[in-house]
Amino acid sequence: MAKKIHLISLASTVFPELKSLMEMYQKRLRLFACDYSYWEIPTTQFSTQHLVLQKKIDALSKGQQKLVILLREQGKTLTSEQFSKWVNTQLNQSLTLFFVIGAHQGFSADTLSLYKEGLSLSPMTFPHQLVPLVFLEQLYRAETLVENKPYHY
Repeated sequence: MAKKIHLISLASTVFPELKSLMEMYQKRLRLFACDYSYWEIPTTQFSTQHLVLQKKIDALSKGQQKLVILLREQGKTLTSEQFSKWVNTQLNQSLTLFFVIGAHQGFSADTLSLYKEGLSLSPMTFPHQLVPLVFLEQLYRAETLVENKPYHY
Protein backbone atom coordinates (compact mmCIF):
# COMPACT_ATOMS: atom_id res chain seq x y z
CA MET A 1 0.00 0.00 0.00
CA ALA A 2 1.34 3.42 -0.97
CA LYS A 3 2.09 5.97 1.70
CA LYS A 4 -0.52 8.74 1.48
CA ILE A 5 0.57 12.20 2.45
CA HIS A 6 -1.26 15.42 1.63
CA LEU A 7 0.10 18.91 2.16
CA ILE A 8 -2.58 21.57 2.23
CA SER A 9 -1.73 25.27 2.16
CA LEU A 10 -4.25 27.89 3.17
CA ALA A 11 -2.07 30.42 1.31
CA SER A 12 -0.78 30.54 -2.27
CA THR A 13 2.69 29.84 -3.60
CA VAL A 14 3.14 32.31 -6.41
CA PHE A 15 6.84 32.06 -7.22
CA PRO A 16 7.40 29.71 -10.19
CA GLU A 17 10.96 29.02 -8.99
CA LEU A 18 9.63 27.55 -5.75
CA LYS A 19 7.04 25.45 -7.59
CA SER A 20 9.81 24.09 -9.82
CA LEU A 21 11.86 23.00 -6.79
CA MET A 22 8.75 21.48 -5.20
CA GLU A 23 8.17 19.42 -8.36
CA MET A 24 11.75 18.13 -8.14
CA TYR A 25 11.13 16.79 -4.61
CA GLN A 26 7.74 15.38 -5.62
CA LYS A 27 9.46 13.34 -8.35
CA ARG A 28 12.07 12.11 -5.89
CA LEU A 29 9.36 11.03 -3.43
CA ARG A 30 7.83 8.76 -6.08
CA LEU A 31 10.97 6.58 -5.78
CA PHE A 32 9.73 5.64 -2.30
CA ALA A 33 6.15 4.68 -3.23
CA CYS A 34 4.96 7.86 -1.58
CA ASP A 35 1.56 9.04 -2.79
CA TYR A 36 2.09 12.74 -2.13
CA SER A 37 -0.18 15.59 -3.16
CA TYR A 38 -0.12 19.33 -2.64
CA TRP A 39 -3.24 21.45 -2.45
CA GLU A 40 -3.68 25.19 -2.24
CA ILE A 41 -7.00 26.34 -0.86
CA PRO A 42 -6.56 30.00 0.03
CA THR A 43 -9.40 30.97 2.31
CA THR A 44 -10.88 34.42 1.96
CA GLN A 45 -12.61 34.50 5.34
CA PHE A 46 -10.55 33.70 8.40
CA SER A 47 -13.66 32.85 10.43
CA THR A 48 -14.68 29.98 8.10
CA GLN A 49 -11.17 28.57 7.62
CA HIS A 50 -11.93 25.42 9.63
CA LEU A 51 -15.00 24.62 7.51
CA VAL A 52 -13.13 24.94 4.21
CA LEU A 53 -10.25 22.84 5.55
CA GLN A 54 -12.52 20.16 7.03
CA LYS A 55 -14.44 19.85 3.75
CA LYS A 56 -11.21 19.38 1.76
CA ILE A 57 -9.81 16.81 4.19
CA ASP A 58 -13.05 14.83 4.25
CA ALA A 59 -13.17 14.81 0.43
CA LEU A 60 -9.57 13.59 0.17
CA SER A 61 -9.66 11.00 2.97
CA LYS A 62 -12.79 9.21 1.69
CA GLY A 63 -13.41 7.51 5.01
CA GLN A 64 -9.82 6.38 5.54
CA GLN A 65 -8.16 6.74 8.92
CA LYS A 66 -6.37 10.05 9.00
CA LEU A 67 -4.18 12.28 11.08
CA VAL A 68 -4.21 16.05 10.56
CA ILE A 69 -1.08 17.93 11.61
CA LEU A 70 -0.96 21.72 11.67
CA LEU A 71 2.44 23.12 10.72
CA ARG A 72 2.82 25.89 13.25
CA GLU A 73 5.41 27.70 15.29
CA GLN A 74 4.05 26.29 18.57
CA GLY A 75 4.05 22.69 17.33
CA LYS A 76 6.30 19.84 18.38
CA THR A 77 9.91 20.27 17.21
CA LEU A 78 11.66 17.17 15.85
CA THR A 79 15.06 16.48 14.33
CA SER A 80 15.10 15.09 10.80
CA GLU A 81 15.72 11.61 12.21
CA GLN A 82 12.85 11.91 14.71
CA PHE A 83 10.54 13.24 11.99
CA SER A 84 11.45 10.29 9.75
CA LYS A 85 10.60 7.76 12.46
CA TRP A 86 7.43 9.61 13.48
CA VAL A 87 6.07 9.90 9.90
CA ASN A 88 6.75 6.27 9.14
CA THR A 89 5.21 5.11 12.42
CA GLN A 90 2.01 6.94 11.46
CA LEU A 91 2.07 5.55 7.91
CA ASN A 92 2.67 2.01 9.18
CA GLN A 93 -0.58 2.37 11.10
CA SER A 94 -2.30 2.87 7.71
CA LEU A 95 -3.04 6.50 8.46
CA THR A 96 -3.38 9.05 5.71
CA LEU A 97 -1.42 12.10 6.80
CA PHE A 98 -2.59 15.66 6.23
CA PHE A 99 -0.09 18.41 6.95
CA VAL A 100 -1.59 21.90 6.89
CA ILE A 101 0.12 25.26 6.36
CA GLY A 102 -1.80 28.16 7.85
CA ALA A 103 -2.99 31.30 6.15
CA HIS A 104 -1.00 34.52 6.45
CA GLN A 105 -2.77 35.27 9.73
CA GLY A 106 -2.17 31.71 10.99
CA PHE A 107 -4.89 29.32 12.09
CA SER A 108 -8.28 30.38 13.42
CA ALA A 109 -9.30 29.39 16.95
CA ASP A 110 -11.86 26.97 15.46
CA THR A 111 -9.17 25.29 13.35
CA LEU A 112 -6.88 24.98 16.37
CA SER A 113 -9.66 23.41 18.45
CA LEU A 114 -10.60 20.99 15.66
CA TYR A 115 -7.03 19.76 14.96
CA LYS A 116 -4.83 19.39 18.05
CA GLU A 117 -1.68 17.85 16.52
CA GLY A 118 1.00 20.42 15.67
CA LEU A 119 4.48 20.28 14.21
CA SER A 120 7.06 23.04 13.95
CA LEU A 121 9.53 22.94 11.07
CA SER A 122 11.94 25.19 12.95
CA PRO A 123 12.12 27.63 15.83
CA MET A 124 12.65 30.23 13.09
CA THR A 125 9.77 31.78 11.16
CA PHE A 126 9.54 31.12 7.40
CA PRO A 127 7.45 32.92 4.78
CA HIS A 128 4.32 30.94 3.91
CA GLN A 129 5.48 30.55 0.32
CA LEU A 130 8.69 28.83 1.40
CA VAL A 131 7.12 26.35 3.85
CA PRO A 132 5.88 23.83 1.22
CA LEU A 133 9.41 23.53 -0.18
CA VAL A 134 11.03 23.15 3.26
CA PHE A 135 8.41 20.54 4.20
CA LEU A 136 8.93 18.57 0.97
CA GLU A 137 12.68 18.56 1.45
CA GLN A 138 12.26 17.20 4.99
CA LEU A 139 9.77 14.59 3.79
CA TYR A 140 12.23 13.45 1.12
CA ARG A 141 15.02 13.38 3.71
CA ALA A 142 12.78 11.32 6.02
CA GLU A 143 12.19 8.74 3.31
CA THR A 144 15.91 8.44 2.53
CA LEU A 145 16.60 7.88 6.22
CA VAL A 146 13.95 5.19 6.73
CA GLU A 147 14.90 3.42 3.47
CA ASN A 148 18.62 3.75 4.25
CA LYS A 149 19.24 5.42 0.87
CA PRO A 150 21.71 8.18 0.09
CA TYR A 151 20.26 11.66 0.22
CA HIS A 152 22.09 12.78 -2.92
CA TYR A 153 21.59 10.82 -6.13
